[in-house]
Amino acid sequence: MSIRLEALPELEERWAQLEELAADDDIELGIADYGGLRTAADTAEIIGFKNADYAAYAAAARAAGRVPVPITGPWDNGNARPIAPYGRSYHNYGAGRDFTIVSHPAWLSLGDAIARVQELAESVGLRSGRAFDDDYHLELPISLEEAAAAWAQYSSSHGSTTTTTVVLVGLALTVGAITVLRYVSALPFSSRTVR
Repeated sequence: MSIRLEALPELEERWAQLEELAADDDIELGIADYGGLRTAADTAEIIGFKNADYAAYAAAARAAGRVPVPITGPWDNGNARPIAPYGRSYHNYGAGRDFTIVSHPAWLSLGDAIARVQELAESVGLRSGRAFDDDYHLELPISLEEAAAAWAQYSSSHGSTTTTTVVLVGLALTVGAITVLRYVSALPFSSRTVR
């Protein structure tokens, strides 16, 4: 699991507000794997995972005598969530985040919990990805060009060309009621590669 936690301060502020409001509804939020800041290498890795998944699906479909559903466009990965090429995602500029629902009340379906988080996100000034079929995506309501400029300014005002960013690597083992998570410390990366 890899999560880069660095983000534009405005996104961090709105995320904190969202977490509070969701908690008031007994919904606990998390950040999805690769759901935070994405470097070019992260994006390539995610697209590689999606392509490998599609290749396995296509091979299984052909083996069963079926014609696989083709990938129809640059963002379309079959029925999976869209992955924007590097430089075309708010994640590349610390202005987008994908959430997960860690827990929600038993009386509330997962779909209803997602819809509620989307409503709450919009109430704190975040744009939801539901308009473009990416239900778990949230972003600042600015243009991609504005996000890139804000990230460039943020990166240049926070030190040298190398920024230390937390990368969360987790191994979850559940033994009875005990869950153990192992975290690996910060990894450096060049903020110059994140445009």
